[in-house]
Amino acid sequence: MSRVAAFPRHRRHTYYFLEKARENAPVLLDTDVDMSAIREQREHAKRDGLNTSYISYIIKVISAVLVKYPQANASVKPSFIPTIMQYDRVVAKFTLDKSYGNQAMVLSALVNDSDKKSIAEIQQDIDHYKSADYEESEAFATVRKLNGFPFWLGRRLYGFVLNKLAKRQQIQGSFTVTSLGHSRVNGFFPISSTTLAFGVGAINDSAVVVNGEVVIRPMLRLNMVFDHRVIDGAMAAAILSDVSAGIEHYGE
Repeated sequence: MSRVAAFPRHRRHTYYFLEKARENAPVLLDTDVDMSAIREQREHAKRDGLNTSYISYIIKVISAVLVKYPQANASVKPSFIPTIMQYDRVVAKFTLDKSYGNQAMVLSALVNDSDKKSIAEIQQDIDHYKSADYEESEAFATVRKLNGFPFWLGRRLYGFVLNKLAKRQQIQGSFTVTSLGHSRVNGFFPISSTTLAFGVGAINDSAVVVNGEVVIRPMLRLNMVFDHRVIDGAMAAAILSDVSAGIEHYGE
């Protein structure tokens, strides 16, 4: 039987986020990336006793590229006279699948100064949030508090804080990486309130042509969404090309 219910309290932050993200002017780009170099790096790390995720390497590469394009490390505040703030730090945001009781939910967390951190340090940050429990951990105390407010108040508070450009980076980061690579999703374009957001799908062994020969390589469809209010298409294409090259030549 059909029924109507109140929007789940534990997912209110997602509702507020999506509502705010509608201010962006998203344009979508994608490319195929050979993950052989990073797969090899992960094997080296594993032999040294360090378990690393593909996301750690992707965050590392994007952070290094963003340093080259400071114009993209910025946010716009729409108004009668719009303003834009360019940030002096690189902060990566990544998403996490969590559960609340028997219900699924999505949370996000940050890697501060991700351009200055090693793979081990980025992985340590990710592992910290992956192991944190939504209902008990201090790591998610702020989002629990937000979700505890009445709907109208939580929505207004979220919008009020995100309108402060300096505060926005502390919450949303410089860019977002979100992955569905654990499933049979080849690619997707995430909704984002940051200027750059990357959707990471599954890595599949695929036939590609290298130096005139057909070879099998682990390929990733890397999707990027950019806010056209902040940067133009040429710069966005250069950023995605540099990220792709950084991944394919990682460690060289």
